[in-house]
Amino acid sequence: MDRMAWLEARKLYIGSSDITKLTGAAPSSWGGPYSVWADKTQPVTEDEANDLFYWGHRLEPIIAAKYGEFHGCEVSAFAEDYVTPWPHPEINHVAATPDAYVNGSGDALRPAREHPLIECKNVSAWMGGEWGPTGSEAEGSVPEHYLQQVWWQIGCVGAPGAVICALIGGNDWRQYEVTPNPEWFSEWASYADEWFMKYVHGDDVPLPDQRSDIVVGAPAEQGLILTANDDLDAVLDERGAYKLQEQAAGQHVKRLDARIVQAMGDDYEQMNRRDGTVAATHRVGKNGKRRLVVKAI
Repeated sequence: MDRMAWLEARKLYIGSSDITKLTGAAPSSWGGPYSVWADKTQPVTEDEANDLFYWGHRLEPIIAAKYGEFHGCEVSAFAEDYVTPWPHPEINHVAATPDAYVNGSGDALRPAREHPLIECKNVSAWMGGEWGPTGSEAEGSVPEHYLQQVWWQIGCVGAPGAVICALIGGNDWRQYEVTPNPEWFSEWASYADEWFMKYVHGDDVPLPDQRSDIVVGAPAEQGLILTANDDLDAVLDERGAYKLQEQAAGQHVKRLDARIVQAMGDDYEQMNRRDGTVAATHRVGKNGKRRLVVKAI
């Protein structure tokens, strides 16, 4: 399947990346429910994959093969290239497209759903501080949105478990075990089906994720003034309160960052918590300046 056909097929389901936008776990740069709605309802257009996507897709077989080499087992891709999403057998509008799965020791004739899945991630070196030590449980050691992606894939396929394999900075390969989370999957799969019926098949439109989602022309020069009603007054009050909180929180975070930088000084590139997990990195970037990255809790 080519990329355009794959994008068209994805419009029929909530996939593993989509669900993280609905749960709110996805980074803000990914968008939220509104972007999922737009993806499912707007025409598919020719898109230019960015470099990170391109290399992530091309490196998947290599990242997965390393797992096979490390454990002495066979690894198979779910498809050579793009594949129609694997739908859940009972819940509508729920599907996933895993990267690969573990054969075991040559038992490739068994259905893929009976094997652990492999999710491959090509991670920027700048994001390495968000990933824990290799071999650890994924929960608490990988970004939450990636963990939720794999929980979704396990639930859709019915796999016994999964492993996240990450290539960080092009030379640091790590693996993280993921156990199924059937309660989480059941809750969010039901939600996704209801959401799809309401917003994709229905006439409702989710609230915009951000201001840039709203496309309006320049107002005509008529001097018109909109007077807020009670609902808009409440929106303005709520925005003002959150803005004050944001400003206060931003200042406080800067003070806390200063304490972390002071503690690390010129000697340390990384700070770990007492349990051994990475808490912060303070390394020299491409511009020659040190860059502090504190892992979010």
